[in-house]
Order: sequence, then structure tokens, then C-alpha cells
Amino acid sequence: MSESAINLVIVFICLSLIAINILFYYSLQTTMNLVSDKNRQMPGSYVWFNLIPIFGFFWPLIFNASLAKSIENDLKDKGSDEKVNLYPGTIVYPISFLFLTNLTYSSYTTFSSTLNYGTLYLSALFLFSSLYFWLVFWRQIIRFKKIIQGRQVISTPESRYSIVLVAVILAVLFLGGYLYKEYVLDAQQNMDSYDSRSTLFKSNVSDISQQKLADENQTSDLSEQSSNEFKGTKLFKLMDKIKADFNGDGFLDQAFFKKENGTSGIIIKHSNTNEVVRIGFGRSFSSWPDFDCNWVDNWGLIQDNKTYEITFTEDGDILGSRDVRLQNPSIVLGADGAGGGVIAFLNGKYVWINQSC
Repeated sequence: MSESAINLVIVFICLSLIAINILFYYSLQTTMNLVSDKNRQMPGSYVWFNLIPIFGFFWPLIFNASLAKSIENDLKDKGSDEKVNLYPGTIVYPISFLFLTNLTYSSYTTFSSTLNYGTLYLSALFLFSSLYFWLVFWRQIIRFKKIIQGRQVISTPESRYSIVLVAVILAVLFLGGYLYKEYVLDAQQNMDSYDSRSTLFKSNVSDISQQKLADENQTSDLSEQSSNEFKGTKLFKLMDKIKADFNGDGFLDQAFFKKENGTSGIIIKHSNTNEVVRIGFGRSFSSWPDFDCNWVDNWGLIQDNKTYEITFTEDGDILGSRDVRLQNPSIVLGADGAGGGVIAFLNGKYVWINQSC
């Protein structure tokens, strides 16, 4: 399936969900307007305040409670003994949606777009709860609307139909998310990444060789070693995130490149513990007192089990190079035409492996 076709499917799903939501709000508005003036606690048009960003997260608690009270008072005036119990809409689905929104927001503000299992299960629970009780509430409103209008009401098994509708909506949501990830995000990531024998790393090797030729007569050894490096590497744009098990605990971690207050650095989120590691931003790191990543143009992921490190004398002259064993997937940083280095998790901590002169 082409990317354009996938985008059309996703747009169709989004528009369908928006249309369903508008129908729901319209149903609440018309029901509130059917209530007599003396029993109506607020105009039905106030339901559209739900569309206001942020404010709309809390407004359902207020409007739905007013609607329930208005219906109850109106039925009492008409001598009806019908019980008005609209807790699915006055309490349950608005609260569940608030918790779901908070979980999603917290996940992304901590630089993680992949939820751990606990958060994933809670999100699924609140999503199902929100959808199920939202549909139950909608069916209740339709029923009370008919009662207010004096129409005949047929008792139907609400729970059965609501569960089926929730299952359909969940299936559509997961289908849209799956298609978007598999065909859009992954395709974009594959286009942005390229293999390690790119111009950046070739220029890195060339710069190291030329500098060594000027300082010492050891060029051939270093060039031969460097040219064999980065065989299992993908490079990414700075806006992309990198996923890998950086600390070797068996869980997929994530790394983000971030610019902050005139500095730059790497933020690594350990998915197993939710620990956030900040590297750079002018802070001390490894042997650097004020490590900053403003010089970085590209970064990537190293899957090899060995790399090299440029060593120097006390006077700052190039001494040579040495092999470094990598215990886990590592992050490579590079600048166009100026070399770079590797951030690796070795012996329980992140270290900097210098690969530029």
C-alpha cells in the first residue's frame, strides 16, 4: 500500500471520529433544549464549550451534570417516576478521559513515545473505560430525549451494543495507529537514515589520517583501522529519535537530541526504570568539564561490538589509537568535515570515546 493511500485512510478515520463527536454534542444540545425553561440549568449550546482546548477537558463534568439535573427536574414536573442515573456521563467517562490524557501527556513530556508496560495497560484501561461509558451515556441521553418528547421507549440491552461499538472504535484506532507507524513513520525514518560508509565518516577517517601524517608517521595504521569501523551503523537527522538497548538491561531505550538555552545535548530515557540521563548541555561528562553538543551535525546508532579511540599525549599531540570494546548499542556524534566520537554505556556508566583530532 502506498504512503498516499495510507494517509487517506488515516485522514478518513480522523474525520469520521470528528463527525461522531459532533453528532454526540448535537444530541446533548437538542436534549437540553427540550427541557422546559424553568428546569433547564444552562442553554444547550453551551455543550460546544467542549471544543475549547484544555477547558474542554473539564467542561463535560459541568455540562453533563447540569444536563442530568435538568432532565431529572423536568421529569418530576411531568409526574414521571423515571429514575435519572447518568453517572456514566457525569463522572465516569470524563474522569477516565482526564486520566488517559494525563498519562499520554506525561509520557511525551518525559521524552518517551514508547510507553512501558504499566503505563500501556493503564492507558488501555482508561481508553476502554472512556469509550464504553461515553457510549452508554449517549444511549441514555437518546432514551431520555424520547421520554421528554413523549415518544414510546423500547428497553434495549445497552451494555451489549456499547461493548460492540467500543470494540469497533478501538479496532479502528489501533488500525490507524498501526498503519501510521508501519508505513509513514518507518518509511520516513528509513529515508532519513543511511549507512555508515557515508560521506561524514569517510571525511572523519580522512581528517584523522591527514592530521596524523602531519604529527607522526603513523597514518597507514590508523587509516586502516578507522576504515573498518562503523559497519553496523545508521545515521539520523538531529530531529529523529534513536531506539536501542543502550544500557543492556533488555529493554528498548530512546535517545533524543535537544537544544536548550543556547546549549545542546543528548537525553536518554531508560524504558525499564523511566530514568532520564542528560548528556551535554555544558555539563561535566566523562573527561570533559563542560561537554556541549552544539558542534554536532549528525548522529547515529552503532551496533558493532568494537570501535576505536584517538589518544593524545599530555601536550595534546596525537599519540595513536586504541581498540574499545562496546558492550551495548552506542550513539555516534559527528560534525561535517570535523570528526566526532561515540557515547557508550561501559561498566555501568556512559562515557565519551573521542574519534577526532
